[in-house]
Amino acid sequence: MNTDLVTTTTTTTATTTTTTTTTKRWSKPTEIPRVRAVSSEEALPVSSTAQNVRAVWLWVFLLAVCSVLTLMKLVSAGANIAAFVNGRNFHVVLKCAQGDVVTHTAWLNRSSILYAGEDKWSVDPRVSLVALNQDEFTIKIENVDMTDEGQYVCAVQTSSRPRTTSVHLIVQVPTKIINLSRDVVVNEGSNVTLLCQASGKPEPSISWKLISSPGTLFY
Repeated sequence: MNTDLVTTTTTTTATTTTTTTTTKRWSKPTEIPRVRAVSSEEALPVSSTAQNVRAVWLWVFLLAVCSVLTLMKLVSAGANIAAFVNGRNFHVVLKCAQGDVVTHTAWLNRSSILYAGEDKWSVDPRVSLVALNQDEFTIKIENVDMTDEGQYVCAVQTSSRPRTTSVHLIVQVPTKIINLSRDVVVNEGSNVTLLCQASGKPEPSISWKLISSPGTLFY
């Protein structure tokens, strides 16, 4: 269906009057866009809803954990774990006992979440989940280095109150001489400076020994 639009323009001068009529033809669109109503269920996928619910309980859980850690009254200190770094792929397994009444659980390090249940929060690819069941919540750290040293906390939400257990990871590095003076020749009575530098953790103790003859040592 077409619609005609007529426009008339009249111009008047002192001697002449001119009338101009213009006709424009407008075509009605043959197709009208259709708008479909979207329900709230379609607008918010089920996965997004689950994520929102999960985020809500997680934040509530972490607030409770932070309160407990601040009071430091319900923290059960575990044994220290010593890890030896000697160039090989040494890994550490952190195990936390669970129970039938546990509703939520998480592993934390320096106030950073490593795992909240089965959800991994750490971006470190060396951290992985080993087991999560009614008996234990265990994670593993591969290729341990000095940056991994510190306190790790397992936070457990039970039906009555939060419960936390901490363990301190100590990373030890074998002693290694990194700088040693070369052989020097000096005249008798002259002063000489010998240098020996070593690295390691715990900090190594350096001593010098003078070998005068086979089987005889001078300190």
